[in-house]
Amino acid sequence: MNDLLEVRDLRSARSPEEGAQSAGEQLLSLSATRHILEDPHTRIVRRAIDANWLYEARNSKTSAGWNPFRGEIYIADNSVVGQWLDDPAIDLRVLNENDLFLPEFAFLLHDYLHVFGARTIAELRPELEFGHGELDPARLEEHAFVLVVTEAVATVGLDYWDLCCRNLGRELDIGSAFARLTVSYQTSLEPEYRRYCEDFTAQTPDFFGLIARFYCTGAFPGFDGEALRRSPVTLGWLRHELLYGGSQRRYSRQWLNHLAGIQPDQLGALDAPIEIPDWGEAVIKELGARLWAKVKQGDACTPAAHWDPERAWRAPQRGPIDFRFTNLAGFEDLDVEIERRGVLETSRAQWREQLLRSRRYPIGDRDAIAAVSALAHSQDHAVVAWAAKQLPAYVGAKRSEHEPLDMFFLK
Repeated sequence: MNDLLEVRDLRSARSPEEGAQSAGEQLLSLSATRHILEDPHTRIVRRAIDANWLYEARNSKTSAGWNPFRGEIYIADNSVVGQWLDDPAIDLRVLNENDLFLPEFAFLLHDYLHVFGARTIAELRPELEFGHGELDPARLEEHAFVLVVTEAVATVGLDYWDLCCRNLGRELDIGSAFARLTVSYQTSLEPEYRRYCEDFTAQTPDFFGLIARFYCTGAFPGFDGEALRRSPVTLGWLRHELLYGGSQRRYSRQWLNHLAGIQPDQLGALDAPIEIPDWGEAVIKELGARLWAKVKQGDACTPAAHWDPERAWRAPQRGPIDFRFTNLAGFEDLDVEIERRGVLETSRAQWREQLLRSRRYPIGDRDAIAAVSALAHSQDHAVVAWAAKQLPAYVGAKRSEHEPLDMFFLK
């Protein structure tokens, strides 16, 4: 076990220069951070899960949970981001040991942009009832289009237009090697990209439309086979985005079908191109303009559309439980539900990781750590369930009391 990865209470840590604005306070003053904290219809929810499981298992298949339809952003109760929110003056260099903090902070921004995108589209196309109301199975492809476009909002807004244009770790002077969250594009390489697409630049509002369409269709105009053969950096960037777009189409359809109660064996080609609806181009154009103003000009652009989280789409609770899209903490009696309904086998990894994270990580107990490390990959479900109960439940002082059932956990 690497002791440096353990979460510790760092609230007593302070920057060496008393009176000067700390790196954490600088981070708090960024427009992207202010937009989250000042948005009246978005809240950060601290879940009763132990962040040490997340930090130890770097190859984790499960996030802390995601559901932009509820206007909520989920973090582990004792996470490094949670510690920073508790005390922005904390020494960020200490908090960022092993480069844990900045990637987690970036996911906070990424998830918020999903919420922003979903509610902006709900404002622009209210008749869709995207994210709330009745989920019409006949309109799932339209909703898949919208959900994929929100991924473009998060990726373009955070990576292409923000992180790729700066070195946040250097600005904060915390020694971080973290640069970007989900892309390999670099602003400094644009001259190389322009060798094969002479008018290319990511730094315009129109670029959002290129990525949104690319994620939906798999087609990126302007780059031909010669560019991919002769420019390894261009190939690496576009190949990653091509695969990323395919995974986003697949994830979006899987989750929407789950929410609509469609069984997995009824699904079609999950990563097939998504047709852009006739109203889609107007939405993409307006969304790109608002996102540009939000990221580049610091305008909040708070969407007018909002609704009670309890009106968000809910999956019908029938058939085997799919823990890729179901929060086990949302059940009143988990054991009874599993006994009654069973578990979808393809979601066993998410069941196992969620179950373990609901317990306290055994910091300092080497024998227990060795045992739980084996449990994290065990296929003996009965042993995992029994062993998890031998660990104390995680109960956080600041956790949310309410745990919704519907969350996305694929990673």
